[in-house]
Formats: sequence, structure tokens, C-alpha cells
Amino acid sequence: ENQLSEWGEIVKLSELTSLEQLHLNRNNLSQVFYPTSDSTVISFTNEAFKNLLCLLLGDNNISDVDSVDSLNSFPRLTDVRLSGNPVADPVRGGIPRFVLIARL
Repeated sequence: ENQLSEWGEIVKLSELTSLEQLHLNRNNLSQVFYPTSDSTVISFTNEAFKNLLCLLLGDNNISDVDSVDSLNSFPRLTDVRLSGNPVADPVRGGIPRFVLIARL
């Protein structure tokens, strides 16, 4: 709902050590990646998103499987929502739900 389109902007929140939930539904995000010192311009003093349990990404524009696979790198993530994204819609070229679940 904030019309965020760059995951790099979200990465700036990764060092908030108490962050447990991140609600990013209804934006215009097209990719997700787990930040590393090689992938971003900011340096990390702590493990990125170290306490994030819930990441809601419904109704964005995520279409690549690499974004789904990167969710496995988030250390404590247990709740993910991807509904409403092209990657989660076989009619729009995405993959079936059971395959998405298996990848997580």
C-alpha cells in the first residue's frame, strides 16, 4: 500500500533486531533477496533480519523463483504470504502452490 518497488529499500530495515513481522502486501515489489555484504551497499553489524518470523508479500509483482528460494536464507522466517503474485499464479506463468511450499 506504500507503492514500494525496490527491495533494496526494505533491506535498510534488516538491522532492526527486534523486527518480527514485516507487512508488505499490496506494493509493487518485483523481487526479494536475502541481504549479504556482497549484495548491498550497507554493511551489516548483525545478522540481517535475524528475528523476522513473518513476511507478508501478497499482491506484489514477484515473478521469479529465485525470490522464493531466497526466503530460505532468512534465519527464523516461519510465515510467508505470496498470494496475488505472478510467481504464485500458474495462470500468469507462476508455479503451483504445492511447488512453492516445497521450495520453502
